[in-house]
Amino acid sequence: MDGHRSAAPYGVPDELDAGRLEHRSTAFCVFVLIVLVLIGEMIAFEFTFVYPALTELAALYKTPDIGWVLTIASLVGASVTATVGKLSDMYGKRLVIAWMLGAFAIGTLLCATTSSFGVLLLGRVLQGAAIPISAVSYGLVRDIMPRRLVPIGLGMLASGVGASGVLGPLLGGALIDWAGVRSIFWFLLVYVIVVGAVLLAVVPESPVRAPQRLDLGGAITLFTSVALILLAVSKGEEWGWSSGRTLASLVGGVLVMGVFFQVQRRVTEPLMHLGLLTRRSVATTLLVALLGQFPLAAYSFLNPLMQQSPPHPGNDHGLGLSAFRLGVEITVFQGGMAVIFGVLGGRLARRYGGRVVAIAGCLALTVGILSLGYAGTTLWELQLIAAVTGVGFGMYYAAIPNLMVEAVHAKEQGIAAGMQGVVAGSAASAATAALGAILARHVLVHDPATGVVIYQTDGFRYACFAAALVGAGSVVAAVSMRHGRAPATGGAAPDADPERAAPAGTAPSASSAT
Repeated sequence: MDGHRSAAPYGVPDELDAGRLEHRSTAFCVFVLIVLVLIGEMIAFEFTFVYPALTELAALYKTPDIGWVLTIASLVGASVTATVGKLSDMYGKRLVIAWMLGAFAIGTLLCATTSSFGVLLLGRVLQGAAIPISAVSYGLVRDIMPRRLVPIGLGMLASGVGASGVLGPLLGGALIDWAGVRSIFWFLLVYVIVVGAVLLAVVPESPVRAPQRLDLGGAITLFTSVALILLAVSKGEEWGWSSGRTLASLVGGVLVMGVFFQVQRRVTEPLMHLGLLTRRSVATTLLVALLGQFPLAAYSFLNPLMQQSPPHPGNDHGLGLSAFRLGVEITVFQGGMAVIFGVLGGRLARRYGGRVVAIAGCLALTVGILSLGYAGTTLWELQLIAAVTGVGFGMYYAAIPNLMVEAVHAKEQGIAAGMQGVVAGSAASAATAALGAILARHVLVHDPATGVVIYQTDGFRYACFAAALVGAGSVVAAVSMRHGRAPATGGAAPDADPERAAPAGTAPSASSAT
């Protein structure tokens, strides 16, 4: 009976509450949240800066495979999130965030200085390794914030991601247009150094620890399986869907994934506690996260390609916007609404539960991506679509962390966040890979000398329709949830109580949570 229990009061005692900032002022707590928001925006910037730079990067490196700049970062993020989540439980969430900031800085330096597409992808690999920062930050907020501020704090993190939707295209577009495409990476390098220093100076460490060993075998098999499957999805059109390479990658990925699950069932300290998946509250939250991420990533991927394409017969969507104009005239509407509804979503989750917020978010994302393909041909239509998508963006990112926090115990938060990150990152990678494959079948113009690619209108419409179908599935999954109907409590809800007695490193039985 996941979602029908009454919420526990915010003052519920917990053996871990001694590490919370109850003795500090609300102003200090908000300042800590702002620091985490700024760090989360940096991770979002690695995509919101790059989306409007795709055409320039394709021309600079003279490659039609520029989509891999996005796919490889998402792939690495999805593959390492579970490992990072477990490390954060073992060594501390702030420390692990600092490690990831270091990897991000090295990768950004490579991206800023290289003239090789291969080295650029290596830099994106290191940047992608920092993607789990968002998931770890959710756990840090749960661990150190007063319980009354946890739902709102999670909403603030969501609004920060939304703010990057405003600032990313505007700032990134301005840098690209006025200082060249490499300037976005130099800016990010300075940014990561500054926020890293503030993190170490201001943000306290989480007191929560779950002593255990790292499952390296699980980490390697998970990364390999996800990589092989996404490789098959992204290159299937080029290689041929029935070719030996495509089938070998796909079948190999599925087989390695099977090995991963078998290993996880046998090791004493697995990378993922598969027992968590038997809890309806966790499984349904992950399902909504998986399906909802697809239209969200699809909009971020398709919208710049559509609006920055030059006008051309056969492409009704080409407005020929520069990166800066795209941000000023369209994307700012998405980001602005995401900021507002990220905070509002956190407040609504605290009052009504995360389920209703998830329903609203997934519905808005689905309507937005479908409208982009079939109605987005004039500027005012695109602005309205961007605003609707921004509502979905903010509500989705406010709902999922709150639902997960209510579903697991604090000592399982890192692992649960890791699973959530794997699911969301895999969906984002699959979206860019699959939709890129659809577009590849509908190329209108490809100039090898300049790297410019223009796609047919039908290609964009088919891609948006495919993303909307997945989005519709997320709405159905959210509506059917029994979890998340009670007001969010910051982890003090009875949904998490049965796990309190579970020793670290073990998965409580499914019956205890359902």
